[in-house]
Amino acid sequence: MTTHNRSALQIAHEALLHIESAKSALNQLESMLFAVTMLKDHPAHAKNLISAAWYLATDNANATDGSYESIHDALDDLAPQNAQSENVARNSEGQP
Repeated sequence: MTTHNRSALQIAHEALLHIESAKSALNQLESMLFAVTMLKDHPAHAKNLISAAWYLATDNANATDGSYESIHDALDDLAPQNAQSENVARNSEGQP
């Protein structure tokens, strides 16, 4: 049973890393779109599209950030609470 829980935790941590990458990409996109909205040389329809894209990037970046934080906290709750139990589990994995 412990092996399955550890595998599930490893999978969850990998998923969390992917969410963190998505969060970073959305934040970068949000920054770029905001910079483009500051330019004055766009027709009105282009400005509207850029503003809509910026809103979507901002909204999704915020949602992804919230998901990241809640999953991170949940994983912390599942992880061993002290280094000694983690070391015992790690040391016993390779022994028959």
